[in-house]
Amino acid sequence: MAKKSNRLEKQFARFLGISGVFDEYVKQVAYQLAGHAYLVLTYYIMFSSLIFLLTYDFLPKYAGRIYVGLNILVTVFIIPLILKMKTDKADIDTSGFIEVPEEDLKRERQKAIKRGILSGIVFTGFMFVQNILATMENGKSLLDLLRNPWLIGGVLIAGSVFGGFMTVLAYFSIDKEKN
Repeated sequence: MAKKSNRLEKQFARFLGISGVFDEYVKQVAYQLAGHAYLVLTYYIMFSSLIFLLTYDFLPKYAGRIYVGLNILVTVFIIPLILKMKTDKADIDTSGFIEVPEEDLKRERQKAIKRGILSGIVFTGFMFVQNILATMENGKSLLDLLRNPWLIGGVLIAGSVFGGFMTVLAYFSIDKEKN
């Protein structure tokens, strides 16, 4: 009889897209993948700091934008791609569905909706901060940003679309447990 997995193991499985039984082998692979992700992030932090220092010497006006753009590119695309490739390489079930007991299905889907909406709000907040910094860098005031309805509308639409996609992905990745 397999022991029930604890919350940390469930979070690992959910983050890495592992479904099915979380036995010793899958646990070992998940910890190994988390170690690889930690190493990739450590090397990336060193590399991005070096890139920032070099660009600040040659392009001090654009160093911040290059650094932020590089961070977004790596954290949104490259690190998940590396984790996906390593997860696919391991011999574990990654069908993508998170299996929960039938009595918890409705509650988990409601939590997924809340997480999707929260991710949209956080994304919108980050977009506003980025636009505020860009506006202040150009020598304009914060009121100029708030008076521009196109900019505010664009950020709100982008945040709504992002939150909608995250909600749909989270909602439909939850399935009832198969016996």
